[in-house]
Amino acid sequence: MNLLLISANTETINMIPLQLGLNCVAVAPRNAGHDLHLLDLMGGGDHQKLIRNPIQQSRPALIGVSVRKVDNQHMAETRFLLEPVQNTIAKCRAFSKAVIAIGGAGFSIFPQAVLRYLQVDMV
Repeated sequence: MNLLLISANTETINMIPLQLGLNCVAVAPRNAGHDLHLLDLMGGGDHQKLIRNPIQQSRPALIGVSVRKVDNQHMAETRFLLEPVQNTIAKCRAFSKAVIAIGGAGFSIFPQAVLRYLQVDMV
């Protein structure tokens, strides 16, 4: 099975985080013989092209999106961080009929609310 895992985080609030959780999740399907591709959106650039190209090349049956944070954790100037994730998911849906799953620390904090907001197929 072809799988694409996407780190949707583009925030550098305190520091640029390593994508350890997503990489740990990637080990199991890779060890099971699945064709796995990782995409980290942290580098910026044209997200439409960054998402479209690996989808067109690998034709994944499942796209997993990692949700790192729900907000910037700054009470005076709170910023909602799920809208860019929602945009990433919309781009995935535009280029693929794959099942879309989410996970990650941001999802785990408010699972039902995040699931409703992002409208993905599974978690």
